[in-house]
Formats: sequence, structure tokens, C-alpha cells
Amino acid sequence: MVPDNKFGLMLGLSIAELCCCCPIAGIIGIIFAVNANNAHKAGDYETYDAKAKAVKITLLIGLAVGLIIGIITLIMNGAMLTALLSESTY
Repeated sequence: MVPDNKFGLMLGLSIAELCCCCPIAGIIGIIFAVNANNAHKAGDYETYDAKAKAVKITLLIGLAVGLIIGIITLIMNGAMLTALLSESTY
């Protein structure tokens, strides 16, 4: 059975991750998505499945890293704002 080529979805999510979450994971996702698309066009469906799975894993890792960095940034900004507001002026 021939798997569906979800190149547009994989590429779009990789570009979104490149812009929003984790640029390194986004670039790696784009590379894997293009490789998966080339394998699908060549009829090598085993390689396509492997590369598509690699894209999914890369996107999940990038999302997790982006969320962790975002949470840490919010905590640091909140701590800085709290320190600035609690500082008494003389």
C-alpha cells in the first residue's frame, strides 16, 4: 500500500517551528521533509516512512524545547519585573 505524501504538512510545520519555536529543529525538520518527499517521488516508501517519522520526532523535540525556553523566559521576566517593582526609590 502506498502511503500518502504529507510533504506540505511536514514542510509547513517545520517552517512554523523554524520561525516560532526552535530554529535548529526547524531546519532539521525541513531537511528531513524534503528527503522524505524525494523518497516518496522515487517510490522508496520504506525510506519515506523513516524520514516522515524523523520529521515528527524532530518537530516534537523542537516544540518541547521551545515551550521550555518560553516558560523559562516568562519566569525570568516575571522575577525581573518583581525585583524592579519591589525596589524602593530613595
